[in-house]
Amino acid sequence: MLTQKQYLSLLVVAIGIFGALFFATYLYTTDGFLFNTKSGFEIEDVFETPINSSVTGDSSIQVVEEKPQKVTILPTTLIELIVRDQDGNLVTQEIVDPYSLMGLSEEEVASLFSNYNLIKFDSDNVILEGETYIEPERVKYYLGVRNDEIGIILEDEIFQEIGIQASEFSSYINTLLKFELISVDYEQKALLERNPYYIESILQNLTD
Repeated sequence: MLTQKQYLSLLVVAIGIFGALFFATYLYTTDGFLFNTKSGFEIEDVFETPINSSVTGDSSIQVVEEKPQKVTILPTTLIELIVRDQDGNLVTQEIVDPYSLMGLSEEEVASLFSNYNLIKFDSDNVILEGETYIEPERVKYYLGVRNDEIGIILEDEIFQEIGIQASEFSSYINTLLKFELISVDYEQKALLERNPYYIESILQNLTD
């Protein structure tokens, strides 16, 4: 038979075991599994998350695309300013000091030289091309006289008779013809070839 002291010892042990079981049951039913809820970390999440998955659709991490560097004029840029005539022939070609335009972009150069076409633009070479109209030089011929025949002096001193004699005109006109002082252009030459007496209109202009 148990003594009073042994009975009290068993009672204390029983109460301790009951208390421990009660406390464990309370924690499980109220907060869930201890290692699951206290840390806010669920074991299932470790296995459900793919190892290679680093960014989700809602991720705030964004890939920043590097913008291409803006091309501008450098101190070493060769800048050519070219002017051509209406037939495409080179009239002038000028090299512009790059320091006067340094740092300007393609748009700024095109705006500054609005009368030119921007043919090429990079950090090595800039080509601007403009156009100008040049009045064609009017070819001049001269009237002369050979053996009393009036004619047109062509290139290489070729004498082209027009079919009229110098004796029909005054000594003053003959003097002008002798020293080849009367000039005619291409259109007047063509008119003289068709009508020799067109010379009277030419001479009339000399005396007016």
